[in-house]
Amino acid sequence: MKKITSILLIILSIVLLCSCGLPLQNGGGSQPIVDRTPVYYEESTDPPKYSDTSDSSGVLEFRLHENGSEYAVWGVNHEVDPLPEEIVIPSTFNGKPVTRINEDAFSICYAFTKVTISEGVVSIGTKAFWACGNLEEIVIPSTVTLIGESAFEECHKLKSVKLPDGLQTIENKTFSECEALAKAELPNNLKVIGQKVFSGCKALTKIDLPSGLETIGTAAFSDTGLREIEIPGSVTCIPNSCFHGCKDLKRAVIPATVTVIAPHAFGYVSEDIDVEFRGTKAQFEAIDPGQGYNNWIYGDRYDGPFTVRCTDGTLEYRFSMYY
Repeated sequence: MKKITSILLIILSIVLLCSCGLPLQNGGGSQPIVDRTPVYYEESTDPPKYSDTSDSSGVLEFRLHENGSEYAVWGVNHEVDPLPEEIVIPSTFNGKPVTRINEDAFSICYAFTKVTISEGVVSIGTKAFWACGNLEEIVIPSTVTLIGESAFEECHKLKSVKLPDGLQTIENKTFSECEALAKAELPNNLKVIGQKVFSGCKALTKIDLPSGLETIGTAAFSDTGLREIEIPGSVTCIPNSCFHGCKDLKRAVIPATVTVIAPHAFGYVSEDIDVEFRGTKAQFEAIDPGQGYNNWIYGDRYDGPFTVRCTDGTLEYRFSMYY
């Protein structure tokens, strides 16, 4: 009986240790080798069901929802040739509301340069406009509350975007590799910026993060043209590779609320970067012990140094060669 009890206690101890989520250590050091940044995906709900046949009206094809009361835009009418450069997603079709743009509806469509989505549409599906290589302008209505992953990824000529206030999450890679994107207006109610949302947006030199933003995903702004960034006080973690490759980034303001700066967060930024931490030296040292070496900011140079300005003085660091 004692032997069985001992075995049960050992098994229980192992289960408790695993449930704590203790990070693996790199050679016994203090820095975990895994990125603890949460990963955000669209909610895994059953996809809406639509009819198997499409109805067309000019350029667009629609499918009726199984409830018989609303339509989704399914794609283009392939009998129309050539396609126009500008299209309008209507608010109604056959007297019923149009509420959704389906997944992959216009992916790899090079005809469109401007798309206007009418009020009433609430969701834009995953990869809906993926790789629309000539798309320069998109008008998104205030009624949209969901934009799927990679919805506008690789729209290389897209110049600007204004996101509606009802949008609280920007899903992974929504605007990734939109190289011409120079202006992105984020909604005041935004809570989450997913992974690689603006990665590769070379023309994006400035962006204002809303004060209520809570989570920034891995590599969200990597390889952009950002010159300065101010992290709002509602953020507690700057994730892995968040600003990696932002070679023109010369100013970063980090709030005292940040308790984690993950590896590679500021890799290969400007060598003249000015880092302002709006907390004390002790608070910053609790994030990164330093001691002449770090892995959150690094580059090609061994010399330096660069400083972190805190409310009660400065801390001096050198660029590390961490990969």
